[in-house]
Amino acid sequence: MKLLATLVLAFFVVLSSACSAQDEDLSKYINREHLGVTVAYFEQLTGPAMRVGFDSREYRIGECQFKAHVSNDSITAFSMATNDGCYFDMSSFLFPDEEYAFFRDASFGDVDGALGGISHYHADCLMSCGNAIDPSVYLHWYGPRVLDWIEVVVSAEIVTEEISAAASKVTDYLIEKHGEDWVMYQDFNCSPEDYYSVAQRAFNDVKVSEVKVGYYVYNPGCDY
Repeated sequence: MKLLATLVLAFFVVLSSACSAQDEDLSKYINREHLGVTVAYFEQLTGPAMRVGFDSREYRIGECQFKAHVSNDSITAFSMATNDGCYFDMSSFLFPDEEYAFFRDASFGDVDGALGGISHYHADCLMSCGNAIDPSVYLHWYGPRVLDWIEVVVSAEIVTEEISAAASKVTDYLIEKHGEDWVMYQDFNCSPEDYYSVAQRAFNDVKVSEVKVGYYVYNPGCDY
């Protein structure tokens, strides 16, 4: 546990030191104490949501936007983009005695290394995806019992040449090992340990674009 704390601290201190005067800290709103509170209680602090979805509510604070994810009128998680100058302190979710901030310019490799390399890679789709949506790749981490099983997931849409090339490396590996049908029907999401090392190398330098922290942050559609 000390090693994990040291890795996370080293990573987030580096990120925090890069903040400029224009960056905005949302830690007053996005913190562990607000997980489990009711929407009504939370909105006494934030004001009303600017958009309301089936299971999420979107808020604007200054120039920053973030989402609170909701189940049974209680907040279960928070998410926000990591590339718009806004950030929040992750210490309340991970190691409260330390100070570090997660905001932007982090790669999948940075996050995976900081969290101890015990994460799972997933994707919405890797082949024959169609044009309905832009699929994303995810790095999903389950915290240990001492952290009450808190979860973190970072993601990026497969839209740039860099991430498309990384996804192609993983796809080629999986097709060669399991066949096209196995990849097309997304069976890979149920066996993330099967290609972790390949995905780790492929996505190591790819920048993440969103972070989500809390509970029920990602469902690959199967148990693993």
